[in-house]
Amino acid sequence: VLNKELEYIWKEAKDITDKDYIVIRSAYPEDIEKVCIGNLNGRAVYLNENIAYALGLLLSDGWIEKNSNRLSFYSICEEVIQRICRIFKTEFSYEPKIEVKPYDYTTKDGVVRNTGYQARINRKEINDFLVEAFCLKGAVALTKKIPSQIFRSPPSVIWALVSGLIDGDGSVHNTRNVIHYGSISEE
Repeated sequence: VLNKELEYIWKEAKDITDKDYIVIRSAYPEDIEKVCIGNLNGRAVYLNENIAYALGLLLSDGWIEKNSNRLSFYSICEEVIQRICRIFKTEFSYEPKIEVKPYDYTTKDGVVRNTGYQARINRKEINDFLVEAFCLKGAVALTKKIPSQIFRSPPSVIWALVSGLIDGDGSVHNTRNVIHYGSISEE
């Protein structure tokens, strides 16, 4: 931040006050190369827009099963899960099945019926590869964080991750120009 003495100082977000001026870059380089996240089945895998979107959805509305590292994605929007399935088919030659999960919940007006959609990745080598590449071993909602590779990625990859995050635990207000993303993770 830039303080009242016009000095640049570092402050954690929790310590910023209304007297501080936040300094940000006005431009981000467009010519950044995609980051290689490792090799899977003899080929280099790069963090592209597809993988970043899937990572964003996993970090927001997905989970990693403790014992198996199996990745699971969930949404009440079928199109979001269909997109995840297309991404895994394109990027990993694996086509997850979509599970339909009807559920009920009670409001003051009565019982509401809804449907959720889930895709689980049942290919151990893909799960293990992604968990290791993004340091997600043992990650739960409280401990999930944006992997470091994102901060070295082109803008299109960063925005794909943000899109996945918002499709999972976010919303866009249609009349107020507000985008909201909520997480219990402090990182």
